[in-house]
Amino acid sequence: MKAKITKILLLLSVIVLSGCLSANPEKALRIIGQWIPPGTPQAEAILIMKQHGYDGGQCGSARRQPKGETIFCFWHDTKILKNSRYFFVHFKNGKVATLEGWRTDNYFFDFLGSPTSSG
Repeated sequence: MKAKITKILLLLSVIVLSGCLSANPEKALRIIGQWIPPGTPQAEAILIMKQHGYDGGQCGSARRQPKGETIFCFWHDTKILKNSRYFFVHFKNGKVATLEGWRTDNYFFDFLGSPTSSG
């Protein structure tokens, strides 16, 4: 019985850690760049990213956007392990110009964080 529990814990550890460590920013941006290459119209890029499971929206207010450019943040959250992936797309003249900032986070153990103070 103890060996079975150890195997299960080892398997869960591998799954959790592989989700945290498997993200290669250059590879991820290269793949996304194939989905929405430079020159892809903004509306089409948003639709393509939604088809790949990403949500997105304009980063910050329109006043804070560089002149003639719109920056969108796209993110994808997995339900079970609470992994989050996100990156930014710069649109110039309504078309994809550049991709940047691929990041991953894991919020699986956030419930173990510091206790909230009351009163």
